[in-house]
Amino acid sequence: MINDTGSIMSFALPAGLVHYGTGVPSVCVRHGETAVKHHKVTFISKPPGWAYLMILFGFLPYLIVVMSLRKTVQSPQWPFCARCLDLRRKQWIIGAALAIGVPVLMYALGQTALSSPALFFVGLFAFIIGMIVVARSAWGLMAGGVAARDGATVIFAKPHATFVTEATAAWQRAAEQYAAQQQQQVPAPYQQP
Repeated sequence: MINDTGSIMSFALPAGLVHYGTGVPSVCVRHGETAVKHHKVTFISKPPGWAYLMILFGFLPYLIVVMSLRKTVQSPQWPFCARCLDLRRKQWIIGAALAIGVPVLMYALGQTALSSPALFFVGLFAFIIGMIVVARSAWGLMAGGVAARDGATVIFAKPHATFVTEATAAWQRAAEQYAAQQQQQVPAPYQQP
C-alpha cells in the first residue's frame, strides 16, 4: 500500500514464498541494505481485538484464546544487514543492563526492597522495561513482519523501497518458475488408437 506522499505504508509477501525462501530478497526490510547474516525467523499473527477482553477472565483464558488463534509463518533464512545486527546488539545490551544491572546495583549499594518501597518499584520498573527491550531484540521482531490472521501472507509495515522492489521481483520469478513447471507437467491429450 502506498500513501499520498508516495512512500510505502505496508507490503505483503505470500506465506509460501517466505517459508520456502523463494520470495525473500537479499536485502533487509528495515534499511534496504545487503544482508550480512541470515537467521531463522518466525512471524506471528496479532490476536484479534476482542481477545484482549479475555484478560478480564484471567491470564490463562486469554493465553488459551491467543495461542489457539495464532498463525505462524517461518522463514529459514531471513536477511539482516549490519545496521540491523548493530541495533539488535544495542537493544539487547540496554535491556539486559536495565533488567539485571539496576536491581543488582541497588542490592550492591545495600538498598533492599524492604528498606524502601520506592526503590523496590524503581527496580521492578527497570526490570520490566529491560525485559521488554530484550524481547524487542528477538529476531522475529527485528524482521518487522507480522503474519496475517489467516496465515496466508506476512505483512511488513513501512518496509524500505529496495526491499519491496527486490521482493516483488523475487515473487514474479517464483510465479514464472511455477507456471513453467506446471506447463511441463501437463500430460499430452489422450489419443485413442
